[in-house]
Amino acid sequence: MASIAGGKKNAWKLYIILLVLAYIPFLGLLLSNSAEPRIAGIPLVWFYSMVWVLFVFTLIVIVYFIDRKVGGIIE
Repeated sequence: MASIAGGKKNAWKLYIILLVLAYIPFLGLLLSNSAEPRIAGIPLVWFYSMVWVLFVFTLIVIVYFIDRKVGGIIE
């Protein structure tokens, strides 16, 4: 039982780290707020936003599977 409780405490730390990573790229939007640079014909801001949505989705899926493996942090 002690190992499960320790795993849940470590899972909380990992959850926080992964979900904080989701907010860091918002700072990049401040630097790329223009329509002129384009990637594959798409304005840089739109491209950056699409890539970031996929990255955040991946982070949330990782947190979900870690939570299932640990057995959930809420009992």
